[in-house]
Amino acid sequence: MAYPWRSAGEVFTSILRERGVDPDGVADTATGWEAFIAFAQHPLDGLADPAHDSDGIIVSWGRWGWNGHEPALTLTRQLIPDGDDQEIWQVSLTLMFSETSETAVHRDAETPFDFAPLGADREAALRSVHGFAPLRTALTVRPVRSWLTVEHVC
Repeated sequence: MAYPWRSAGEVFTSILRERGVDPDGVADTATGWEAFIAFAQHPLDGLADPAHDSDGIIVSWGRWGWNGHEPALTLTRQLIPDGDDQEIWQVSLTLMFSETSETAVHRDAETPFDFAPLGADREAALRSVHGFAPLRTALTVRPVRSWLTVEHVC
């Protein structure tokens, strides 16, 4: 069942809770990644024409000032609602990690945005993202904190 795009944060939260975690309590990266896979495939109503890249995914890794320069993995679904304004919204699960020998090898990086349609194409895109080296590393270490954001970015 499709939900309105404005409830995307609630949908992601619900998917996390179905897996036994709250957005601010993800203690296992694999659980967060599995929830993101389900969320990335969940249909949302009210988005712009898919030809306008209205529904995409990106995974980012880095150490930024806003996170105290600690390693962070951000799993993001970007949405453009239908309408004339062409607003851009992002729903992201951020996982923070302690600096370890495993996390130290990765510099700031991100996957390209992927706007593959839901279904088999999105599944293939998610499989490709799974090969992102920082994500593979994050799957082997425990997050120290996490949170979910819904942001109007443009």
